[in-house]
Amino acid sequence: MSEERKEIKVLHVDDEPDFLALTKAFLEREYAEFSIDTATSAEEAVELLKSAKYDVLVSDYQMPKMDG
Repeated sequence: MSEERKEIKVLHVDDEPDFLALTKAFLEREYAEFSIDTATSAEEAVELLKSAKYDVLVSDYQMPKMDG
């Protein structure tokens, strides 16, 4: 019997685009049930949160303009 896994929606916020890309690639490769959206600023994350629901939010704390 195969086990069906629920999609886990993740929003990852960090002002370093290379780190976001690396993390997204790794997690989606290792965990097929993860669907990861990224934002490079807290402002961008707020806009994404207005239009989508996430199970997990991972954010850098020290970012320009607005902290995570």
